Parts: sequence; structure tokens; C-alpha cells
Amino acid sequence: MNRKAALRLCRSTPCQSIVLAALCVPTVAVVVHAAVPPDDGGDGSQLLMESRTPPARKTVIRAAMPKQESSMTSLKLSIKEFRFDGVSQVSADAIEEVLAPWKERELRFPEFELAVHAVANYLRQHGHPDAEVKLSRALVGGGTVMVAIQGLSSDPTALAMRPAGEETVPRIEVKEFKVSGATLAGKEEFDVLLSESAGKALTMKEIEQAAERVANHLRGKGYPLVQAFLPPQRIEGGVIEIAVQEGVVDGSVGNSGMVVAGGGERVKREVIEEVLVKGVKPGEPLRIADLERAVLLANDMPGIQSVKTTLSPGTEPGSTQVEAKVEESALVSGNVWADNYGSRYTGRERANAQLNLNSPSGHGEQISINAAASTGMESGKVAVQVPIGSDGLKVGASYAQMKLDIGEEVAPLNLSSNTTVASLYASYPLERSSTRNTWLTANADAKHVSNDLSGARNNDRKLQLLTVGGNGNLIDPLDGQIAWSANVAGGALDLSGKPAYQALDASSAQTEGDFAKLNWNLQRTAKVTDELSWQVSGSGMFASKNLDSSEKFQLGGPTGIRAYPIGEGLGDFGWLGSAEVRYALGKTPAGEPQIFSFYDVGQIKQYHTLWTNALTAGQPNSYQLSGWGVGASLTNNDHENLRIMWAQKIGNNPNPTSSGSDSDGTNKSGRIWIVGNILF
Repeated sequence: MNRKAALRLCRSTPCQSIVLAALCVPTVAVVVHAAVPPDDGGDGSQLLMESRTPPARKTVIRAAMPKQESSMTSLKLSIKEFRFDGVSQVSADAIEEVLAPWKERELRFPEFELAVHAVANYLRQHGHPDAEVKLSRALVGGGTVMVAIQGLSSDPTALAMRPAGEETVPRIEVKEFKVSGATLAGKEEFDVLLSESAGKALTMKEIEQAAERVANHLRGKGYPLVQAFLPPQRIEGGVIEIAVQEGVVDGSVGNSGMVVAGGGERVKREVIEEVLVKGVKPGEPLRIADLERAVLLANDMPGIQSVKTTLSPGTEPGSTQVEAKVEESALVSGNVWADNYGSRYTGRERANAQLNLNSPSGHGEQISINAAASTGMESGKVAVQVPIGSDGLKVGASYAQMKLDIGEEVAPLNLSSNTTVASLYASYPLERSSTRNTWLTANADAKHVSNDLSGARNNDRKLQLLTVGGNGNLIDPLDGQIAWSANVAGGALDLSGKPAYQALDASSAQTEGDFAKLNWNLQRTAKVTDELSWQVSGSGMFASKNLDSSEKFQLGGPTGIRAYPIGEGLGDFGWLGSAEVRYALGKTPAGEPQIFSFYDVGQIKQYHTLWTNALTAGQPNSYQLSGWGVGASLTNNDHENLRIMWAQKIGNNPNPTSSGSDSDGTNKSGRIWIVGNILF
């Protein structure tokens, strides 16, 4: 009989468990976040989804899967005969007699082990104390099992020549895999997925890995509750069955499988349920992206503080129940802040306040009132926003007014301005998750700007503007946080309210009439260490013609090139770029301090089209400004924040006023910006 390399079947082969359960939830540790690295700690006893409005919020999903262990004991082998290698000195008939109880029947792996051990014991009791019995390396198939016997003579078999200590395990000849219970992928897809394992002799561990590969493949499609396991089966013809449970939603409970607890005082329970039920489909596999979107949309509603969703076993094996626990916020919220972000001519120091009424009728609407004041400025705004349907669409309307009395050296001119803006707007979340968000937006504005000089109307401008675009944020593959926006606007300017000003415009800038413009913004923030981070940002605008001053791009100010004042660098084309390095100093009794340094640069083109005498001699139409600086901030519990920045010009202003100053009438080489904010 030919000698063959064989595998050792140990006396106590451990059962290898496969990933499965009769219950609904697989082991899962999915962590998704909007702006900060997640903390997935916890006891893992439930699947928990916790969401808050991004950025700087995270959603954590975690679960421990109750496992139904499936092992070698659930597999049955049909044994027709045993063949032996290395038994020239032993009576084959005697061994056949020892194995008689196990022939011509189906054996589970533990029984199969007993058969081999029975042969070993027989040999050791009949003059071969060193005898070892080993399964052939790859032949458990066709009903015939090859058994190699070693240690019967001094003439080593091929098996005895193998390196000492090499450990071997049983293998099953696998012709193909059959996947049952799956609706999320078809046979061809599974055949490709499992092609590297089919047609080979596999260990139990390798068969388990094939099943886990099926589960991971389906989980990667967005269904993390999927389980794949080996059901009890007979192995015939080399076909291994992998069963799949897809974690379907138990629709026998709650509203279409969604049970809502809490809420109902600030936002009506039926309004919350209408949003959350979008995340589940009874009788279908739970898609985590749909559930997360529904949870975040519910959390976006004014009057909702947080939504936590727990998954638990359903009434049927392989099903899951979804329970949402809603925590509501207060009826009134808002913030107050003070800064020196104002114009020198209307008062740098400003006081600001915003008050929100959250869902006063219980339908998820919000009413906001905003007011600001300085020595020469008063402004106010009222806005109403309501949800439409249950998929995140919101529409709103607002009205704002601002009055300015220009002071300082131009005070004798008695120059004043009045601006009103009536707006309609809408937004829709095209994507909503804790790692990627995209909103589509549309705004329709009607502006009216009038300026008076010494009590007489100097100009009267009416502007109609329609803006469409989008904005969003995401976590990139390197764990950086990206925020972006892009908007296209088309409008019309009417100057007929003051014919003299209209005639002046017609002979110069020709801003009246139709126009279009494109605005964009891009920002990326990333951590280097827990303390050190950096941020780069860019923004810009393109216009189709010369624009009214209220629509121009601006370089200077605390959100632009911080070394220059508000109103510096207005133009029809422009771009801004900033780089910032930040270092967190850790927690203190007063809060969390942070220091940072920055560099700002930008370029502007004042006029799309020049006209005669548009510029004075030596005045550039296009120029660049830049500056650098340092700053510090202090944050206390996300409710209080103080921020101070000092910025220094790089070079001189290439477009000074006739007196050699910046646009605010000063010629400072450095500027300080301060803002303090309290949320309630």
C-alpha cells in the first residue's frame, strides 16, 4: 500500500465555533462620527445608536452577538470504508474488526475521532506501544478515509520523515459552497466570493473563515446584523451549506417595527415616529444607513435633544426589534455674544443675541429672533422654519432690517443707510450620516437698500436674488474633517428708485440689470496628535459683471485676512486662503484652553469690467493681501467660548485710500479681534 503524508488527529480536538446565532444581532463595532474621533467604549450588551447634530458629534453603534455555536459536531460524514497506509506488520482484518462499529454509517467528527483512537489503542495493546494513527492529509471524501499508521517498525514511513512537532488537523474535501437564506446577494456573487476556498481540502477553521467572509461581504453592503453560519448538515458530494440570517426587522411591534419611548411633550409623538419609521422596513433586513439617517433627521428637529436607538431580539429567530429613546430639549434656547467685529464708522464693539422657540406647536418648527447693536448700527431678524414631510425637507421665511448711522470723520455728512431683506428658503438632506452629509439649498431674497446723505435720498437699490447650491461635511479616508459649500446665484438690480443714481451707474460701473455669481468654500481639519491639529481653508467668488457693493466678495475682517479691517478688499472676483495650527493645552478649572497661529492670503479683482476713470492713477484693479498672527481660545462645556486673535500685515496695503490708510481710515500694522459667546 502506498505511503502518504498524513495528519494527526489529536485526542482532544477542540470544537471550532462559527459565527452564528439564532438571535438577531451580530458582533458589531461600527463607529461613525461627524467631526471627532469616536469613543466606542461600553459594556457591549446592546446595540446602541447615539446621535447629535454634526459637526463635532458622533454616532456609536455597538453590539454583542449571542452566538449559537456550530462546530464539527454538526457535520456528518458518510463513511463507506477505511484504507490504511503503513500496516504491513499488522493484520488488516484485525483492524477492520476494530473499526466495524463505525463503518457504513454517518459519523460526526467526535465519533470519527473515536474510531481512529480505537485503532491506536488496539495497536498499543498488541505490541506497538509507540503506534500513532493519523488521518490522510486531504482525503475525507467519496466515503473513503485514508488512515496512516506510524511507529510499527524501524523502517520510517514517509510520515515519520516529516519534521518533528508538525501539528496537523482534519480536512474536508470541499467541492463547492451552497449559501442559503440570503436575499442581499445572488449565487454568482457568492461563487466569486468563495472561489478561492472551493475545490480544496479545508480545515474546519478555513470553512468557518469562508462563512465569515460571506457575513462580512453582506455587512459591507450596509447590513451589519447579518450572520452566516454552518447549520447541521450531511456532507455529501463535497457540498458545504452556509446559512445566512439577515437580521430582518420585527414588524409585529411598535409602528412598523419602530418602538418610540419618550418625547411627546415638546414634539408630538406621531411627528417623531413618522421620521423614525423611515429607518426600518418590517420583514426586511435592517440597513444601518437608513436607520442612522432617520435617527439624525429626528435629532435635527428643534425640540429634540438626542435620540438613542437600541436593537434587541425580535419575536422570531433572526429578527430584531428597534426601540428609539427620545430626549427633548427646552422650549427656549439661544445665545448671546459680544465682539469687536463691527466697522469703525458704525462702532466696532457690538452686542448680539439670538432667541429660539423650539417646536412651540409640537410639529418640529422653530421661530428665531436675532438682534444686534453698536454705537451706529441696529439690526434685527425674525425667521420661521417648518418641516415638510418626514424626510428632512425644511422650508422657511425671514425678514431682516439693518440701520446704519455713519460716524467718525464722515459724521458731518449725516450719512445713513437702511437695508431690508425678505427671504424664502428651503433645504433638503441628500445625504445624512455621521461620516458624510450633503444638503441641497435654495434661497429667494428681496433686498432693498437706501442711503441718505444730509437728509436727502442718495440712492435707492432693489435687488432680487435666487440662489441654489449645496453644502456638506465628511470624514475623509485619513480621518480629516472636510466641510464645503458651493452656490450659484442669479439676480437683478433695479436702480430706478433714484434716477440720478441710475444715470450715474449707466455711465460708469453699469451694475443695474441681470447678473450671476458663483461662491465656493472648502475647509479641512485634521489631528496630528491628541493636542496638535491643523486646518486649511479656501473660499472664492466669480461674477458675470460688475456687482453692486452689497454683493461683492470681501478679503478683510476676522473671517478673512485678519490683519485688515472689515470692508477691505471688495471685488467682483476673489479668493481667500488660510492655514492654521492649533495646540490644545488640556483641561483646566476654567475650561479647555487652546493656542493657535495662522497665515491668511487672498486676492481680489475690484471690477469685472473697467470704465473710464474707474481707478485713480496707480490704483490696481487686482491685488493681493496677506497677514499672519496668533490667538488663543477658551471653551467651557461647549456652552461658553472666548476667542482672541492678533494679526500682523505682511507688506503694505497695495490699494490704500487717498490718505494712505486702510478702508476704515486707519493705518494699523496689526489688529486684535475678540469675541465671547454664551449658549443657553
